[in-house]
Amino acid sequence: MPEDELSERRGDPKLASWSSSETLLAVLIDEVRHLTWVYAQSQTKQKVPFPEPLERPGVRSGRRKKMHSAAELKMLDPRLRGLSDEEAIAKYKELTGRG
Repeated sequence: MPEDELSERRGDPKLASWSSSETLLAVLIDEVRHLTWVYAQSQTKQKVPFPEPLERPGVRSGRRKKMHSAAELKMLDPRLRGLSDEEAIAKYKELTGRG
């Protein structure tokens, strides 16, 4: 990182870069949260809220982009390509448990 950019970020820890160890630790925390969510979701019939990922410097917080169109779903999953748009969306929801 250039010195001028580094000096700009020193005052705000959210803008500072992370080492690979810190990044791997954040990934580990996210995975433990996800596995805990999977276990909790499997033990109840109610919907358990999905855990938010650990905040990382330089990364906007928020949920991942969701698939909205049948064309996007068909492009990613070959099992959906021979179906109509409505059938593809219904099958996607069935396969992912989002229905």
